[in-house]
Amino acid sequence: MKKEKLYLICPDCHIEKIIRQKFGNDVYFLTALGSVFDISEFEYAEEVNRFINNEIILEIVIVNDIHCTFICNTVQRDKNYNTQAEKELTKLQENNRPKFELLDLDKRKELLAELNIYRQ
Repeated sequence: MKKEKLYLICPDCHIEKIIRQKFGNDVYFLTALGSVFDISEFEYAEEVNRFINNEIILEIVIVNDIHCTFICNTVQRDKNYNTQAEKELTKLQENNRPKFELLDLDKRKELLAELNIYRQ
């Protein structure tokens, strides 16, 4: 059977096993820290596009975990590894500051994860 689904995930979240348990083994994964994918480089975008076409990917699923180190670090501002992921997530948070100020910590994480998915 062809693997028709591609999951975009953060390797730090270790959720491949959970996804496979729920949806089976016939899936592919593409990883980026914080699930912050940047396909602005032509060569990278071209390679991803080639993979999608060659493997006949019919569905792409972007997964963000609110317990992701990079989402938590951005929202809680207690640690920062100065990664591109945290920089992009911080921009999302800063651009939506009024929304974040009204929410408790868990809701801030959910909002940041949601905004990151939309950003993709």
